[in-house]
Order: sequence, then structure tokens, then C-alpha cells
Amino acid sequence: MTETTLDDLLEIIENPTRRMILREIVRERRYPLQLSHDLNISQQAVMKHLRVLKEKNLVKVVTEKSDAGGPPRKCYTATQMFSITIDVGPSLFNEAVRLFKEMDEDIAHMEERALGRSHPVETIRHALSELGEIEGEMRAIEERRAELLRRKEGLRKAAYEVAEMLCDTEGEKRVLTFIIENGNADPDAIAEGLNMRDKVVRQILKALETKGLMEGEL
Repeated sequence: MTETTLDDLLEIIENPTRRMILREIVRERRYPLQLSHDLNISQQAVMKHLRVLKEKNLVKVVTEKSDAGGPPRKCYTATQMFSITIDVGPSLFNEAVRLFKEMDEDIAHMEERALGRSHPVETIRHALSELGEIEGEMRAIEERRAELLRRKEGLRKAAYEVAEMLCDTEGEKRVLTFIIENGNADPDAIAEGLNMRDKVVRQILKALETKGLMEGEL
């Protein structure tokens, strides 16, 4: 099974109908007729989007007994937990996708512990209490992250301007820009990242050190 990439996920969630379908499926198992009715779209369109989601390993089919005593029906359930982050600014571009496969077992244990409580009301109260705390923590993290991004944007912009002024060659500017963007002055990493010869990278780093733009032994 191929790994789901950032491009895969962006291609999937850029479609508003697929996002609506995912939003419904993550709450509970749903079958196509339900989705068609609740989202007011044709069952043919629902099946088309479900096929895309299944091909990208975001949903899977499960068989469920019919309430009316009819034949078993196919339901769809979500299979992956992921997070996409894209930060864009005049001097900033970051992109990241995180697949939380290693959390599957922990999530299952949390659900099992919650459902194992002595009374359903206790389960709801406990869940609401913890969810409130988690939302508060996440808001605080997002605010702190926004503050750090603003600082990062300002520092990068200043560093880019200095690189433009003080670098004599395109090679020097490329290497210094790489260091600014990645926070990594390792010659091997720079050579690989910029597809440059190691010897050339070390010469450039030495030149930057001579200008006072780099510190330490290279």
C-alpha cells in the first residue's frame, strides 16, 4: 500500500463535496443512501467520491446488518487520522503533513476505557470535561504558534535582505538562503538539498564565514 502524500490529501480535500462526506463519516459509519439524503446530492455522485476516498485509503467499507431484516448493507468509515499545515507569508513558506498511524492503538484504548464506565451519563460528562480542556490547550498552542510564525517571518525577511546585500555570488546567496530556511549549516545537507558539490559548498561556507555571516568550524 502506497503512502498517502500531501499532494494526495490536498487533491482530495480541495473538493467541497468530499469534505462534506468526510465530515459525516468521521462522526459515524454511513451508507451511500444516507449520505445522498443528508447531503442532498445524488447517490451516483456520493459513490464517485467514496471511490476516490477509498482509493486514497481515507475510508474503508464495512458490512452492517440491515435494521429492516434485509440483506447486509455496505457502510463506510474513516480510516486515517492526519493533519495538514501550510504557512505562507512574504518571506515564509512551510508545508507539512502528519499521519498519526502510531496513535491508532491509543485512541482505541481511550474509547474502550470511556465505554467501559459504569454509566452512560458518566461517559458523556467525562468526555465533555476532557474535550473542553483539550480545546483550551489547543487554542493556547495555536496562539503561541501564530506568535512564533510572526517572529519567524520577521527574522527571515531581515536575513533575506542581508543575504541580498552581502552575497557576491548566486552560489553564496543560494547557500545562505538554504541555511536561513532550514536552520541547518551542515555541508552535506546543503550539498544534497541544493544538488551542489560538497567541495563547492565548503568553499562557499568559508567565504560566508570570512564575511562574518557564519560562525564556527565548517
